[in-house]
Amino acid sequence: MTVLRATPEVRAALDAWGPVGGLDLMRAIKRQLDPGRNLAPGRFVGGI
Repeated sequence: MTVLRATPEVRAALDAWGPVGGLDLMRAIKRQLDPGRNLAPGRFVGGI
């Protein structure tokens, strides 16, 4: 299922991305490319 829109309460209650492999690697890359967390902060899987 894909959730396109949801209230903040619903978003907080569900994992919109599901299980994701490589999350630690993605976080490390994000830290290198966007150390100030200026580019879409918190909008991607795992709060990246």
